[in-house]
Amino acid sequence: TDVATGTAIVLTFDKAVQLVSGNIVLRENNGGWADLETFDVSTGNGDGTPAGTVEVSNNRVTITPGSALTNGREYAIRVAATCVDDTESPANSFAGIADDTTLSFTTVSSVPSVSGATITLNMTVG
Repeated sequence: TDVATGTAIVLTFDKAVQLVSGNIVLRENNGGWADLETFDVSTGNGDGTPAGTVEVSNNRVTITPGSALTNGREYAIRVAATCVDDTESPANSFAGIADDTTLSFTTVSSVPSVSGATITLNMTVG
């Protein structure tokens, strides 16, 4: 919590991963939970204006929202069970996240936006 509003969200897995298919959804709690931006992992693009991105490098999935998050707001990430597999053969799938509590965070209440910061969250595949 107290995450800067210009932050990329980095999911760090216990092994190298690849993006497969499905959506990662950034959700916002503004008096009730709602989808803020949906990222199609097969294209790497979000549906925000401007569009954010999702990309993978080794064991890290980086989600970069299209615009800065709002100060003092709670956010969550949902990941479809079809989105992330490890690179082993045969591949093991990440179970996904289907709720707003497993991976949630709150932005700072009044500090100005900071660009280039990251949130790092550790995840396990398989």
